[in-house]
Amino acid sequence: MKNPQVLARPANELLSLAKAWGPPLLVSLVILVLAGDLGAGKYTLKLMQWLQTQPYLLRLVPDAEFHTCLRKVAHLVVYSALSFYFLRAMLMHRPTSRKRPVLWVVVICLSVALLDEGRQSTIPSRVASMMDVILDTTAAAICAGCAVILYQPAPIRSGPWRGKTPPG
Repeated sequence: MKNPQVLARPANELLSLAKAWGPPLLVSLVILVLAGDLGAGKYTLKLMQWLQTQPYLLRLVPDAEFHTCLRKVAHLVVYSALSFYFLRAMLMHRPTSRKRPVLWVVVICLSVALLDEGRQSTIPSRVASMMDVILDTTAAAICAGCAVILYQPAPIRSGPWRGKTPPG
């Protein structure tokens, strides 16, 4: 009869992979979905105008400059989160090196930004901008640089007590 701990190891490893790589892949997917017509400025402006009608929210002035500024801040926040999640996943599975993952994270975020703007260039209601690619990559690089200094992932343990405190 097979040992139940040996049978549980692949499931634990799969769960560990999902926990590490699920968030960055999900954020990347959301970015690429919103790169289509769904993320067009006309819809975010309508959302902002709807938020203004809600009595319990702050009164926002939905002028063009504020709307543009809000969209650029969204780029900063989303690509910072994307870089953090990719860095976290890499450090969880390759904790020995700290510089190389930062470079990979910046390259991956640059690739996602290029795909994002490339997709936008094919949608009539969207406008692609290399300045957005620069903004996205800069946000990713700054966040990854700060996170590699501040973030300390939990150590990965091997054996049947992986991720748990061994008895004793």
